[in-house]
Amino acid sequence: MVRKDRKQLVLALIVVLVMFVLSFAFTSLYKTAQDNKNKKYVLDTSFKTSKNVYLENTLPISNELGKQYDGSNIEDKIHGYNEFTIENNYSKNITYEVYLKENNKCEKVIDKSYVIFYLTNSKDEPLDGFKENKLPSFASLPVLSDKPNAKLLYSGTIKNQSKEKFKLRVWVSDLYSINKDKECFSFDIYVRSV
Repeated sequence: MVRKDRKQLVLALIVVLVMFVLSFAFTSLYKTAQDNKNKKYVLDTSFKTSKNVYLENTLPISNELGKQYDGSNIEDKIHGYNEFTIENNYSKNITYEVYLKENNKCEKVIDKSYVIFYLTNSKDEPLDGFKENKLPSFASLPVLSDKPNAKLLYSGTIKNQSKEKFKLRVWVSDLYSINKDKECFSFDIYVRSV
């Protein structure tokens, strides 16, 4: 009787062990499949000059003038301007986000409610969120949930094996009252797939 009980005990342990190994294998396969599904793709991003944009409170300007700025005379620092390109080298469409992170180049910072953004495509057509009369300011941009120090400028989808070119114009609103202190605002542009 003892041998029979011992055989049943060994058989039960083998069954439990096999079930444990199978559940571990299935869990690992499921996790790997989920990771591949949520894989972050790296989009090639190139900037005309650098990813940094810098402007000063020297001369606030109207939205109409700010929208027309072509990037010339960037040394005057009353406008911020940057052209950048996103390239998708993958065989599938990829959703992406363009986001901004303020950097610490300024001792006295311009009020972020008056730093205005205008984003267009390569044909100078405004993108969604930039077509209205009321353009977004840095203060009104939403914060990224996983990056509390970053603001979402734009999100979209880029087609497979393609490039998209953007033009970003930034200025200090003409509603801003100039004071004698030099103030500035500086940020970097980033792109990521989501």
